[in-house]
Parts: sequence; structure tokens; C-alpha cells
Amino acid sequence: MEELYIKKITELVPDAGFPEFNRFIIDGAEASLTEIADAVDTFPMMTDRKLIIINDSGAFAAKAPAEVKDYYTSLFERLTDDTVLVIRENETDKKSSVDKRSTVYKSAKKHGLTVEFKNLSETDLVAWVIRRAHKAGKNISRQNSELLVSISEKGLGNIENEIIKLASYCDEEITEPIIKKLASKSLEAKIFDLSDHIMTKNADKAIALLESLKSDTSATPIGMLALLYSSFEKVLKTQLLMKSNMSKKDIGASLSIPFWTVDKYIAAAKGFSHNELVNLLILVPELDLS
Repeated sequence: MEELYIKKITELVPDAGFPEFNRFIIDGAEASLTEIADAVDTFPMMTDRKLIIINDSGAFAAKAPAEVKDYYTSLFERLTDDTVLVIRENETDKKSSVDKRSTVYKSAKKHGLTVEFKNLSETDLVAWVIRRAHKAGKNISRQNSELLVSISEKGLGNIENEIIKLASYCDEEITEPIIKKLASKSLEAKIFDLSDHIMTKNADKAIALLESLKSDTSATPIGMLALLYSSFEKVLKTQLLMKSNMSKKDIGASLSIPFWTVDKYIAAAKGFSHNELVNLLILVPELDLS
């Protein structure tokens, strides 16, 4: 959701062909306050406004230096109409966490807008895909919405790009064949396909997929092995949970996987014996070490 909002804001504040004057993307953890001040004080060129995006300023953290807090508090108070300032804090990083009791946060809220982006639930995400497809003038079933979400890179911006691409290709409805033919798969989805080919003992498809992954810059050998191990591990856990007669919903919750992918893991768990899965989990780390 955050990436989608950044994209929309960027579209609303065009750089007028002069990005060096009208568009600043700043790493708040690395940039000095002087560098930030220089960007703020720069006049926009051939347009009414410039856009400044500061990532991880750290100004809102409880332990932020007093100098940093004071600078940002003052900045919010004196910011002029020709500057659109967006500050993004990654709260998984303690240095960029947000203390809502701080003076600097209260100043940001008073003089601007503060927004907390929470991950959509699985149900809400699927519903969002359906609404976005309708906005593009196309229909998509709940089942195919789940399929698209399961194979796409994470983030609403990425999923929106896939919807736009699919909508431009189809007539009235985004169907399963169209999704499988045109949608770009995340590395995680590709690795799941690889593990699926291995589990179904389809060597030709497994080798073909491995060959295609050679051109994927995000597919490092260690990263692929880690994802492959994670996939096999979830299949083994699914197998054990099935033996305890756990429901599909509870299996999904236990494994922290979307409910629409549970059937895939159940099918995979039925295709291998317990010992085969254990041996695969032993083999993957050995490949990593070699």
C-alpha cells in the first residue's frame, strides 16, 4: 500500500523534465542535515512544486539525537507550499521506529498528514484485486484473484502493475490461462514451482525452470536453496498437521501461509513419504555447504 501511495504522489508532482531540481530521493540514515536542508531550500524549476522523499530519517525514534528532532520539528513548521515532503519510516528497523508521543511526530501531524500502513488481511487483499480489476473495466473471480496474489511480487504496486498488464490483454475477464501465461512470477513462486516439479518427480520441468532462473538476477544460489528448504519444510509440517486431523484453515494459520495456498501444500504432502521429505531437508543444507 505504501509503494502505491508513493507512486500516486510522484505522478501528482511531476518533475517537469528537471529531476535534478524537482525530485529528491534521500537516504535519511546517510544524508547530513545540511544535505537535506539544501534539497528543501532548492527552488523548483519550471513547475510549482518539487518532491522530496526521505527514507528512514530516524527523527521520530525515541532515542533520536536532539539536533535531528529539533531540525525536523522546525522544518515541518516552516515548510513552504512549493515543497511536497514525504518521510518514510521502516518500523522493522528500531532506528527508524516511530514514537507517537514525541514532539517531532506531533509537529508532523499538526502541519501535515501522518499515515500508518498496515498489511492487508488475505481477504482484504483478494477483495482489493477484484476492485482494482473492475476499475480497469475487467472481471476476475475470487479464485483467480487468489492465484494472482499467490504468484506476484509482494506489494500493492507490483500487483496493480500485473492487473493493468493483464487487463490490457484480455477482453472482459482476467482468466486463469491469461494469468499463467502473462503474469510475472515472484522468485518465491518460481521456487515453489521448482519444489513442486521435484515432488512430482518431473525432472524435465525442474531442469527447464532451473535454466530459466539463471537469467533472474534475484535468484542467487543461496537464496534459492533457502526458499527451497522453506518450501520442503512447510510441506513436511503440513504432512504432520494432516496426521493430527487439523483443518485447512488451522494448517494455514500454523504455517503462516495464505489460505489459498494450503491446498498446494496438502497435495505436495500426499505425494511424498515422511522419510523422503526428511531426506530432502537434510540434502538442501548439504548442497549449500558444498
